[in-house]
Amino acid sequence: MSFIDFPDKDNETHKSISGLSLIVLKGRNGEIKKARKQFIEENILFTDFIETMTGDTYAEQLVKTKELGQEEHNYFGLLAFGEIDVINPITRKLSLYR
Repeated sequence: MSFIDFPDKDNETHKSISGLSLIVLKGRNGEIKKARKQFIEENILFTDFIETMTGDTYAEQLVKTKELGQEEHNYFGLLAFGEIDVINPITRKLSLYR
């Protein structure tokens, strides 16, 4: 990965933005869960963002997350990093986010 700062006209800096193109796809909760499971099976580096990670303090978010099982989570996002020829077959059913 390559992260760079993007300065704007007002000399404000937008820090640590990817210098590489990113493809953003969208899917329903079940599709994201399925992709996440496959990322685990294929040992693909990923991170996810679930509903319990919003609102309150991080300590309260941790408690809310711990109270739910894997199938109960509502996924907002999933980010994967790896070889495109490994990731594409997993994400092929997801649509381009516009």
